[in-house]
Amino acid sequence: MEERVESEKLARYRRLDELEEMYPLYTSEQTLGHEAVLLAQKQAAILGEMSMLSEDDDSYNLYNVLEKSLRNDSIFELADTRNQIRSINDYNEQYLERYMNSESAESHMGTIMRIAEQKAGRDLSWKEWLAEYASEAELLSFLQYHNHIIEQQQTDPDAYEHISEEKRMFMSAVEQLRAAGTLVKIEGSIPADEVELIVGDIFNMIMQERTGFYNIGVDEMYIQQGYEMGPRGRMKEYLHNVRHIAVHELVHAVLGESFKQFDTPIAARWINEAVTEALTIRIDELNGFKDTGLTYHAERNLLELLLSKSTNVDLGMKLAYRAFSGTLDDREAFLAYLDIVWDSSDVLEKVNQAIGLEEVRLAGSVRKVNSVIRVAAINVVHANLVTDPSKILLDYEDMIALLPGAAKE
Repeated sequence: MEERVESEKLARYRRLDELEEMYPLYTSEQTLGHEAVLLAQKQAAILGEMSMLSEDDDSYNLYNVLEKSLRNDSIFELADTRNQIRSINDYNEQYLERYMNSESAESHMGTIMRIAEQKAGRDLSWKEWLAEYASEAELLSFLQYHNHIIEQQQTDPDAYEHISEEKRMFMSAVEQLRAAGTLVKIEGSIPADEVELIVGDIFNMIMQERTGFYNIGVDEMYIQQGYEMGPRGRMKEYLHNVRHIAVHELVHAVLGESFKQFDTPIAARWINEAVTEALTIRIDELNGFKDTGLTYHAERNLLELLLSKSTNVDLGMKLAYRAFSGTLDDREAFLAYLDIVWDSSDVLEKVNQAIGLEEVRLAGSVRKVNSVIRVAAINVVHANLVTDPSKILLDYEDMIALLPGAAKE
């Protein structure tokens, strides 16, 4: 009996694998509704095959169990998608409205939306309709449309030549910096060619307050989707416009050794982004692009302040680059340098602690740190380092005691 059950399970797993190969979905797993659309494709294939079988056929029971399992999984995925859409805040809702007001979205989804508004007796926002009014079939239709659009952008053949050229220029600049001793080459570091560049969607990019990110361990980097990009043929033009974001994420992927270590103060988000953006600007300059530093101003200003204590700022920045891209010895050298120029101990760790405590204070009862709070916290620490460094260069316990509401002895 047990052997028969196990045999049936293996048969179901094999059939699911076969269906995945027969009906692939080329959007990334992080695309909204990716799994729901994939499940729907498999379910449709199973139902099609069942329609050609009699209930007495040995395969019918296998397919019947598979179809029910896929249907249950699909219900769960669609409910999860609704919750993601419900969580879109008022500010980010504008991006969804723009995305769905495009000519392409109107031709695919506009009629369904107008019918829903007639039934409701009032205008509906796209968020409201998708999260509350759309049936499972209608929500799935939207997700199929969305994944179709993203699939076109993620698999556009015209983009590969452009991406390859960007990677070549990136590595050429990196080799110049390594030859000059500005960067350290680590054995086993990831070549740029092995990092996959993926166009993200508005739900996992703009609405998560990011223009790009790098997935450690899987060698994927995502860049912001052009929700107003238009026809497929404009993908190459779009990639050129977001070139700086792509280079920034390549710096994370290929050079960010310190970011991949979690036991060093240099892995802190603010300084990691400050050094990444500074290196991105340097690489852009070597490749003939000027005035590209449009992000992470607060982070870069704080790093510049920390380095400005020395009479040789260029040396400090070079040590920061080497710490970012190099070994434990390079990281220790940079930390020691900061301690010397500020005539204190554990300077970077204390700055990180001060930022963290300021984030907690600014978040208050909400207890959710977003990009606005992170920047505000960095600016407060920057101001305190300018006016009274002793407020920052304290031991952790002494810093805690300065917080509002701290217990007094």
